[in-house]
Amino acid sequence: MYTAIKAISLIAAAGLVAAAASPRGLAKNFHVRQGHPILTTRDTPTTAGSPAVGVTATATADVAAAAATANTLSPTSNVEGKAFNRILQIYLETTAYEHAINNTDCQALINQGILLTNHYGVAAPSQPNYVAPASGDYYGTDSDSFLLVDRNVSTIVDLLEDKNISWGDYNEGLPFTGYDGFEYSNPVEGNYARKHNLLLRFGSVFQNPDRLAKVKNLTMFYEDLNKKQLPQWGFVTPNLYNNGHDTNISVSCNWTRSFIEPLLQNTYFNDGKTVIYLTWQADGDDATDRNHVAGILLGSAIDKDLVGTKDDAFYNHYSELSSVQANWGLHTLGRWDVGANVWSWVGRKTGDAIRSWNNEIAGDTFESYYWNQSYGGVFSSANTSLHVYPAPNLELVQNGRTVLPAIADAWKGECGSFPSRNADDGDHGGEWRGGRFVNRRSDEAEMACDGGDGQDGDYDNSGADAWDGADHSGDHGGGSSTDANGGCLPDYYRNIIEIPDAAHPPQGFQVPLPLTPPEPIQTPITIYAVDQE
Repeated sequence: MYTAIKAISLIAAAGLVAAAASPRGLAKNFHVRQGHPILTTRDTPTTAGSPAVGVTATATADVAAAAATANTLSPTSNVEGKAFNRILQIYLETTAYEHAINNTDCQALINQGILLTNHYGVAAPSQPNYVAPASGDYYGTDSDSFLLVDRNVSTIVDLLEDKNISWGDYNEGLPFTGYDGFEYSNPVEGNYARKHNLLLRFGSVFQNPDRLAKVKNLTMFYEDLNKKQLPQWGFVTPNLYNNGHDTNISVSCNWTRSFIEPLLQNTYFNDGKTVIYLTWQADGDDATDRNHVAGILLGSAIDKDLVGTKDDAFYNHYSELSSVQANWGLHTLGRWDVGANVWSWVGRKTGDAIRSWNNEIAGDTFESYYWNQSYGGVFSSANTSLHVYPAPNLELVQNGRTVLPAIADAWKGECGSFPSRNADDGDHGGEWRGGRFVNRRSDEAEMACDGGDGQDGDYDNSGADAWDGADHSGDHGGGSSTDANGGCLPDYYRNIIEIPDAAHPPQGFQVPLPLTPPEPIQTPITIYAVDQE
């Protein structure tokens, strides 16, 4: 148990104020640049029905008051899956593959399940690997700062709710349900960082009170377990000590083993069709590493003949999305989730073929890909990168699974980039003019997706770097989205496993850029000295 936690660095928590959870007051509390909100004030409104204190309260008394009245939901469901009926996912902090598999505690877990030997993160540093597994892309994230993803970007939550599958997101050290501060020093449970919280970076979650009520403290996991009201889809984020962020692989593997093994013995939790998925978000920041991380699958849903075996197929953090989609017959997000390999033990029950790397499609060999840097996107810090959200590819179909109709409706007719036609103009820094959405880029220029000649801020479809209208269906990430997305910009998502990296970025998606890219929310995480009994 934690007996003393002493801050030794960097920025006072009072100086870090996060985004408001309530949909009310967003216009006055957010400044929008290129489609994503940047916090500009320390005034944080409270959610209707919540305590009078702000949702970023850190004082002991305020936290207790907020926790006592916080709206917390624990829905259940019983939707039959082809391979599993319950999945619990656990992400640990940066650890290379060889270090994870050689740790004694993690070896004990590997021996009880399947080791994914050819499993990779999707980019570096850590943050893109938290954005990607929930939404199917990381949108150019290339820093470890906390970033808010616009509410029109859909996530796994949209897919689960479409099929009435219950879900819950459990975070160790979260002071109370609905808390949206950047970090919290918890003297009992260890320290919490919002940037490790899978879902509280997405506006579609934290701006929805019912969804926000399902992002809970890890203590609520045990309450739900004891009450036999666990969700079918769950995600667990340990605190900064137990996930290895402030410690090491010995601590994180030891904690994880102590957390998982009792669950495997619990007849309610591990009731015959339960799977636990354990992985590490990245392997490190060394540019010579390929972001090779371990993945472990274990639980009663694993076929007995597969226990203690290895799976050498190519997987990445999008594979958990595709595997969940295949298992329950969900729709897709229309992004990199569509092409990602389904875990093979799931695929043999769902009929999903496990594909091998294709050098011709990739344009290079598998060994030439290094998923340790980010390609451009809305959150990229580089001026040479794309600063819009790409539209999902609405035409993608994988083993009968189509893009979620709500996503197709929101993005249909768009010019291949954010925002959607359903966006609230005031929240997204633009307006509709003559049937097109004009995105406010800066004080000097605007960008309009009209396939123009590059004048007055319009999209320039001329020049060697612009989309040439030819058939690029065989190129990596190529293919025009004229029919699906209005023909203004091509959509780079393809039904392929050969996901891009910084050296092999998605093709055919070139747009003019603002002179100065939007700044991320800077959230250095305080380092704490921790004494244990």
